[in-house]
Amino acid sequence: MNKPYPWQEKQWQALQTLRHQERLPHGLMLVGQRGLGLNDFARLLAQSSLCQQPDKDGSPCGKCQPCRLFAAETHPDFRFITPEEDKQQISIDQLRELTAFMHLSQAGESSKITIVSPAESMNIFAANSLLKTLEEPPGNSLLILVTHQPGRLPATIRSRCHMISFPKPEKKLAAEWLRQKGYQQADELLLLAQGAPCLAAQLSDEVGLQVYQQLVASLLALIQGKQRISQLSELWLQISPELLFSWQTSLLRDLIRAASGVEMARFENQSEVQHLQKIAVRVNLGRLFVLYDQLIGLSRSANAPLNPELLRERMALLWMQAFAS
Repeated sequence: MNKPYPWQEKQWQALQTLRHQERLPHGLMLVGQRGLGLNDFARLLAQSSLCQQPDKDGSPCGKCQPCRLFAAETHPDFRFITPEEDKQQISIDQLRELTAFMHLSQAGESSKITIVSPAESMNIFAANSLLKTLEEPPGNSLLILVTHQPGRLPATIRSRCHMISFPKPEKKLAAEWLRQKGYQQADELLLLAQGAPCLAAQLSDEVGLQVYQQLVASLLALIQGKQRISQLSELWLQISPELLFSWQTSLLRDLIRAASGVEMARFENQSEVQHLQKIAVRVNLGRLFVLYDQLIGLSRSANAPLNPELLRERMALLWMQAFAS
């Protein structure tokens, strides 16, 4: 990728203007829902800043030595900080290493650049350590935070970063991008991905519509008493906790719409409208709102150390309790 995605061009141009004016802040915060390609944007910006011969629009050339080092993930002036393997949080030790890296002399004339993603996965000690770096940034450095939940970051960190927001692209633009990439079921995939094109492509590559349909069927069977929680494990463990929460809350929002008599055109899961309408009459609307709040609360556990099977069992139990007679 040597160009921003079509829905990122406005943000890219704004940052390039700041660069040309030598007003680019030391700390940037990229904010948007998952699946919009924020990590790709952050990496492109980092490579562009290290590139020796960027194009007129700021895109990296991809040919100079810094670009080759960046592509090989061996550039000495770049770091990408994310939770370590088998970990859910960015640790204080990772941020201490980052602080040491930021204060090292540059290998050349380029900047020291670091991406922290997802920034909301920092524990409180790591966040405090990062705050010190933001308060006293080394000269010629750039720190890029990528976050999908900025409200989970301390206000002190948010206030010290220049925030760049990435709204969800228009459906027509997103669908056309997917079709150009060879995804024939663009509209269906976008519905599953809550309108996020990169997530839609990922779902097609890694999960697929069939798994989603199996999830819906298993959930409907569960709340109708036709399936036990223990029977869900094999299927639900194929799906990441984040995606499980996304799909479940989407279905639940549609159940709330069905119970409220909202017109079909506003449903997110068009293929399941009739099933959802039949089920919605079985439960009190207030219970659906309670279940939604409970799932949102449980979703915060997805970023904390928790047995995957236990997390999924808790989700299933909440559904069963909401629909208990």
